[in-house]
Amino acid sequence: MKKTIKFLLILILFSCKNNHSQNSIDDGVKQSSYDEIILKIVKSSNLDTKIYSDYSTLTDRIENDSIIIKTYIENDVSDNPNEPRIIESAIAWLVLIPKKEKLFDITSDPKKPIDLIFNKILCKELIKNEIYKNYQKKNKTMENNKTKFSDVIIEKSTIKFKPSDLEKTNDIEILNFKKRLDIYIEQNPEKEDFDIQNLLYLINNETFSNSEGFIDSSWLDFFIKKYKIDNNELVELMDTIIEQEDLNAFNVLIKNGYIFSLKELKRSQEKKKAVDLIIRNNDIEDYYDKEYSKIKDIAFLINQKYASNHIQDSDGYTNLRKGKGTNFDVIEKINTNTNINVLDNTGDWYLVKTKSGVEGYIHKSKIVCEY
Repeated sequence: MKKTIKFLLILILFSCKNNHSQNSIDDGVKQSSYDEIILKIVKSSNLDTKIYSDYSTLTDRIENDSIIIKTYIENDVSDNPNEPRIIESAIAWLVLIPKKEKLFDITSDPKKPIDLIFNKILCKELIKNEIYKNYQKKNKTMENNKTKFSDVIIEKSTIKFKPSDLEKTNDIEILNFKKRLDIYIEQNPEKEDFDIQNLLYLINNETFSNSEGFIDSSWLDFFIKKYKIDNNELVELMDTIIEQEDLNAFNVLIKNGYIFSLKELKRSQEKKKAVDLIIRNNDIEDYYDKEYSKIKDIAFLINQKYASNHIQDSDGYTNLRKGKGTNFDVIEKINTNTNINVLDNTGDWYLVKTKSGVEGYIHKSKIVCEY
């Protein structure tokens, strides 16, 4: 049972979205009573929010019996007081399972969810809430009737045509694909409807001699752009790209402005060493086809991109802060075009290290890797 819950939590985390889901609770006046219960549950818990004087909660989505809750603060990320730019910055991601009276903190590590203590009586109140009950019924019906991503991108299929080919063909196979794709997009029009885990279907593994199927990398670019997926949501995907050495997919993420962190730099170096060992020992048991190896190119590009990470701010500088938000003290100001090392590229605020060795947080929008 514990393994099942842990697996569920991992899947839930990577489907979390930054905005209201189309499946989010939205019912006028009644919504406030539902939202109040959710906020009460979080505030009654032992979630560590001492450093935040005020925070809010948002139901990101409901999946089966689980409610995914975004706990956030509002930040003004502009350094110009005359031109405020307010954004929501997540401080915690939680999973509430009312029927099991369980609340988990999955912010730091989805593989090690933290079981929180909270007022479980509130779960009974939530289960009786009409909005929650109606949503569950509606959600179950919708999910049963929806076209799945795997119905469009069929496992082990070969798709060598590009999105641009859909409008200029009489090929029956392509036309059937277009029909399935159109239905999927119609049923899942918004970013909140799209599970980022679906992108894993689009990563090829050509170095594995027993691999089946091939998906043109232009489809990866298509879905990233279609659903406006942020780079900081693609960290797990990049890990898979490095592991499977899909250079074309790698280049797609680069073109979309992906920011590399120290973790990926180390990961690519470790992968390259492992591949070198396989090739040196001629270890055919791993079914590794060295003729198609791309890890050398990938590792070189990551090193190059990582070294070019720098600040880009229209104000001419940005603030390095002690924590993930504008409510934290400024450590120092960093001028535009100053190179920095990105240590962690997850979330809205990246952990960085300056050339002088000072560590702090900078909002992701202020960091680029191309001049």
